Amino acid sequence: MSSYNSVKSPSMENNTIEAKLLESGSSLGSFLEPGKPPLTNEEEILIMAARMVKDLRSQAQKLRETNSSLIENIEDLKSEKNELLEEMERLKAEKERLEQLLAAKVIKKMK
Repeated sequence: MSSYNSVKSPSMENNTIEAKLLESGSSLGSFLEPGKPPLTNEEEILIMAARMVKDLRSQAQKLRETNSSLIENIEDLKSEKNELLEEMERLKAEKERLEQLLAAKVIKKMK
């Protein structure tokens, strides 16, 4: 007898599936526009969800492009930094050489 109660008819299963789909559609509708009454029309929900997916893909692409640009800028700045460090070392060496020349001239004048 208990096995008879656990068997569901196909129409009961369809009703259960439809109820779950409707519930998930309502959840999606309220998620798409928080603060507004939840959408109940499945077509509206799908259209809005598709629009949001399209917008999110567009935003993701823009973010990827921005990220690539920033990575490029970082590489350029690293290169410029290295060039400046090399120039600074060269200038330090030149300063030392000039100080030594100056010291040598001062010593010659003192003699």
